[in-house]
Amino acid sequence: MSSNAGRAGFPPAFAARGLGRSPGSRREAGQGPVPADWREALEHAARRLRAVYSRHPWVAQAMASFTRPIVSANVMRYTEWVLRALGDTGLTPYQMIHTHLVRFAYVQGVAMAAELETQAQQDTGMSDEEWMARNEPQFDVITATGNYPLLNTLFTQAPFDLDLETLFEFGLARTLDGFAMMIAETSA
Repeated sequence: MSSNAGRAGFPPAFAARGLGRSPGSRREAGQGPVPADWREALEHAARRLRAVYSRHPWVAQAMASFTRPIVSANVMRYTEWVLRALGDTGLTPYQMIHTHLVRFAYVQGVAMAAELETQAQQDTGMSDEEWMARNEPQFDVITATGNYPLLNTLFTQAPFDLDLETLFEFGLARTLDGFAMMIAETSA
């Protein structure tokens, strides 16, 4: 067991399993072979990480510190897999680790938001729709001031329903688009 995991109060299984792998498994952090296309690889790694967070919501919190990471061979295997996916892009090692950490943080942030939503539903006993209906009069008072014309267009032009799955897909694509621009600039 990682001494950091134990001190942080996280389950001992975290250090043993890392990103959901069973101890003794030979598969690299559940990733399989690294695809030749860096974007396909990073999408795969992001979806895999999100699936782990969905099954084990506490993992996102356990891995929240980037400057004091949990010491785990399995997490390091996952990182190594991602870095290998970026190996032929022309990025420097510094750019590669930052690319990995930005993508990792994005997936982690959406996972933590999902966990907060689940906790809010448990605490209030209300669905998202019930909560919005209950708070709509307060939103109406604030938006009626006319001080938020751009926000108001979200609700007046077409129905708006914030879905974390849609948000995840949108953000992942835009994040990868940004990486693609950096890689293109590096190889130019």
